[in-house]
Amino acid sequence: MTSNRYPERPFRHQLAELTHLSTDDELTPSEAYVKLREAMAQLSLRTDTYASSSITSGGHARRRVSDTGLPMSEVIESNTRTAFQVCDGLFASQQMDPAETIEAVALGYIPHWSQSDYMEFWLATMAGLPATGHGVSRAVDTFQADFMARRQQAIDNGRLDMDIYNSSAQAVETRASHYFVHAHLFADAVLESPTEIEPIRRLVGVVDPGMSLGAQTEKLFASRMEAQLFRVAIARTGLEPTEKSAPLQLVEDSQLIARLGGSVFDLKPRELMVLVPQDEQ
Repeated sequence: MTSNRYPERPFRHQLAELTHLSTDDELTPSEAYVKLREAMAQLSLRTDTYASSSITSGGHARRRVSDTGLPMSEVIESNTRTAFQVCDGLFASQQMDPAETIEAVALGYIPHWSQSDYMEFWLATMAGLPATGHGVSRAVDTFQADFMARRQQAIDNGRLDMDIYNSSAQAVETRASHYFVHAHLFADAVLESPTEIEPIRRLVGVVDPGMSLGAQTEKLFASRMEAQLFRVAIARTGLEPTEKSAPLQLVEDSQLIARLGGSVFDLKPRELMVLVPQDEQ
């Protein structure tokens, strides 16, 4: 999965390779996750930030309301392009580090995976489950057995229906509760596991995440992992501070220093992409 050349966007590169490997070798989500963690270990990568985005249900999918002939392949390609461009802007403004940011849209279509397979792969990634080192094979198997037992119990008592979960013919409102139960079960298994995890620190909603059931589920799971939630905004720099942006004393002090020929704030006008807390949106 790796090469001697360190890619500029290492996770984007690794997930593209993982897509082909998972397809060709018919890997399970658990096996694919182990492959990703092995590549991360070789390249000294960590998953600090998870970029969550609409792929099929939001963003450019809104164009299908007026253009009923728009193929889903174009929706996916367009949403992927937009998500990559937003992330590139955040990399350029140093709001995110490409060596610590995993972009969900970088994992492509894997024919034998269901929607729940994708979600289990991403939840494991967001949780930072251990997958390399001494004794890890047994730990992975133990965790997987525990999660599957929890999932089966939820199926038996009627809380979870995987057929509804994985059926694109079902309404989003019908599927949502099954997505959320599934994610809570995974979170319970993670948090009660004796193994040490390395969960993401931040989740960033990129393209229209409120329209995506998958993105909503990732947000729920990130909250269970106590990650900070962010959206993307355009910020203008070069402005004088006001009482809305700084304490009054700091405003007065910075103005005094400026009158004396000094500076506290950089007043060069710029526009850049920044992260803002999601609860302020």
